[in-house]
Amino acid sequence: GMENGWLCAFDHTGKPLWQRHFGEAISCLGGIESRGKLAVGLNNGSVMILEGDGTLLLQTSLPSSIRRLLPAETYIFAGDENGTIEKLLIN
Repeated sequence: GMENGWLCAFDHTGKPLWQRHFGEAISCLGGIESRGKLAVGLNNGSVMILEGDGTLLLQTSLPSSIRRLLPAETYIFAGDENGTIEKLLIN
């Protein structure tokens, strides 16, 4: 589950597609459905952008635990618990 850092993806029938372990609790998720991307925010301040197949596309960090991910078409705003906001460009 999210508290132990696991993220699992399933198809519409419930068949497992992929899984990733981040080594830190997941604090929030945000997706860009039209681009097939998923943003994962972690309690340690890390933000990961994944392709739809679970492949890591981008990784960055903010100073503290990620609390909000706001996706748009070509970027995601990430906000941490201290109020830091970063705009992440998605290729």
